[in-house]
Order: sequence, then C-alpha cells, then structure tokens
Amino acid sequence: MSAPAVVVEDVHVAYGTTWALDGVDLVAAAGTTLGVLGHNGAGKTTLIRTLTTLVRPPSAACRSRAWTLSPTLPRSGAGSG
Repeated sequence: MSAPAVVVEDVHVAYGTTWALDGVDLVAAAGTTLGVLGHNGAGKTTLIRTLTTLVRPPSAACRSRAWTLSPTLPRSGAGSG
C-alpha cells in the first residue's frame, strides 16, 4: 500500500477560549474522496482552513505529498502563493 496523500495528527485550534478543533486526527488515502460532516460550529471550516494553510494551529502535524504544516515551520502550500 502506498503512503497516504494527507495525514493530520493531533490538531488543536482555539479562537479565544473556544476550541474549534481539539485533537483532530485524519488520514486520507490517495485517490479517495473525503467528506467532512458535522453540525454548525463543529470545526469543519477550521479544519479545511488548516489543511489549506490559512490557519496555523499552535500544535499539530499536518502533511501531504506537497506540503508540511507545523507551528515551527514557515507557512507553505496553498496559502503561500
């Protein structure tokens, strides 16, 4: 089996004192379609904004075949250009 196309580990994002994402993990295989479902305020948009590098989580490891996002690395990927 080939390496996953996207791996997200332990993503935490807060707006003030409200947690939008609290320990999200996700693995998406290459060639698959992934749907993100949840009620209003569940953090769906924040997760997508994190994956597109528009939001930098204070603690997480997010990587794909094209980019790596972490609090200690410079911003890269979709949000950099």
